Amino acid sequence: MGLVALVVGVAALVWFCRPREEEPVYKGKPLSYWLIREHLKTSEGDIGPREAILAIGTNALPFVVKWMQYEPIPWESRLMEKAPVVEVFYKRRLDLAVAAPDDLRVLGATGSNAIPALRALLQATNSYSAHNAEYCLELIGGPAVPVLMDVVTNHAAYPAVGEWSLMGTMFILGTNSELMIPGLLSCLENGDGDAAMGAAGLLGEIGKQPKRVVPALVRSVESTNRNVRYCAIRSLAAFAGDAREGVPALVKRLEDPDNDMRANVYNALRRIAPEVLGEKVGR
Repeated sequence: MGLVALVVGVAALVWFCRPREEEPVYKGKPLSYWLIREHLKTSEGDIGPREAILAIGTNALPFVVKWMQYEPIPWESRLMEKAPVVEVFYKRRLDLAVAAPDDLRVLGATGSNAIPALRALLQATNSYSAHNAEYCLELIGGPAVPVLMDVVTNHAAYPAVGEWSLMGTMFILGTNSELMIPGLLSCLENGDGDAAMGAAGLLGEIGKQPKRVVPALVRSVESTNRNVRYCAIRSLAAFAGDAREGVPALVKRLEDPDNDMRANVYNALRRIAPEVLGEKVGR
């Protein structure tokens, strides 16, 4: 037991004493200090971290990309049991991994130089790093849209995330999400089953440009792919009254032998044209 503790202690000492790349500094405090403070801040009036991140600018990007590459290792907990002093290091590493995306949240499109490195992380098998990278790309916004589209159309290249990983995240892109609409429409009509399914779902989540999007979704209600049909119907519901041209196609699907599909159609019609179901508008 004593020998193990000694070995662990020496290993920890070597680790802590290793040469480290010097972080950018603002007002005497390193980047890591400002990032963690930005992540933990409880008051919107605390502008110090944001000011620091903007001042450090793109010099932070190599560190941000490095810090977000955290992957828990099974033996870490056992190591901390033997040498609790090491816990400080591992906790800091996790804190930095969690806080790293806040740099891109503040920098936005200014952080676009990080896109190649983030794409490489997105294509890796480390799930934690890949999802962190995807989140950062969404925070960058417009310049990162081609990579995010590739997640949908070339999903096999992103084993740790997949085409569904973007669902529920379009609000992060904000108005930049509309930049994805042309690619998603192309994918809906020309992509394979999984890609078309993902595109159908995302178009409803974006919920913009109904004159372009709704007709494509209506056509997809007749898709031979069950999952594409299902997602297209759900997305039409997101457009509510703007999707009225889809009512005839939806009514036909009320006779679908698939119970889940019929329920999906029913819910969509309640949003789009409740009177078709004999319900009062606005109920």
